[in-house]
Amino acid sequence: MKELDGNKMLLSLGPTQNTLDCTMDHLARRSIRYHRQNIGPRAREIQRNERRTYPDIQKQLRNVYPVESREILRVIGLLIARMLAPETRGLAARWSRSLHGAVPLGTFGPWLVRNRCGLLRVDGGWKVRSIVTALQKTYARGYDFGPVIAFDEAIIPTHATQQDNTYQKTRKGGAKFFSACCEEAAYCIRIELYVGTNTNISTSTPADNSPGAAAVMQSLNTLLQPSPKSSFRLVVTDSFYTSVVLALDLHSQHVWSGWFL
Repeated sequence: MKELDGNKMLLSLGPTQNTLDCTMDHLARRSIRYHRQNIGPRAREIQRNERRTYPDIQKQLRNVYPVESREILRVIGLLIARMLAPETRGLAARWSRSLHGAVPLGTFGPWLVRNRCGLLRVDGGWKVRSIVTALQKTYARGYDFGPVIAFDEAIIPTHATQQDNTYQKTRKGGAKFFSACCEEAAYCIRIELYVGTNTNISTSTPADNSPGAAAVMQSLNTLLQPSPKSSFRLVVTDSFYTSVVLALDLHSQHVWSGWFL
């Protein structure tokens, strides 16, 4: 608070510098932690298109330098710059060495290496990841579900300009997630946040690579530990999840699948 002209007061509003520093440090630690937790899935994904061995790819991913808070701020600044001057070829074109229209060569190169920017932007749901984790633990502790599990999509309403439209929902726009519920009591057992196709590399994706099928398999692998001696259960879904490949994957885990229109 500062005094102006003896009478008027000017208030300094907003977060303190200490709060901003702590926030950036927390984001940096979470980013490198997320990277290290997904070294195995990322190495397998890279190995599909390269001739290097799996141990060599893992070694390369482990040798990544820790994320610093200043890099988080640079990524935010670069995203703001991209918003002011859009590029139709995508964010990676900002590091391009070839001239394309009026975009200069290597615009973002002096500020941040392209691979580092990709590392910090790999998790599209980082803003709500801790909230979703807390909800998963709460739902799992609060209810013992029966032999029938129902899957469906749901929407958390929002006023944001970028929204996921879901068919036949009361709210047409918002944050989309897949919910697993008890068929008898309609109690939500587990939710999977939708952050884009093939975005969450930690998801155990079935042979059917659609996001709905991936959400079903991820939830079942968490709720029901695969065992050849476990009793059969029934999964009920709508036509969005209709897939023969998904049905075969479910049957291999002692789960029958049923659909309704």
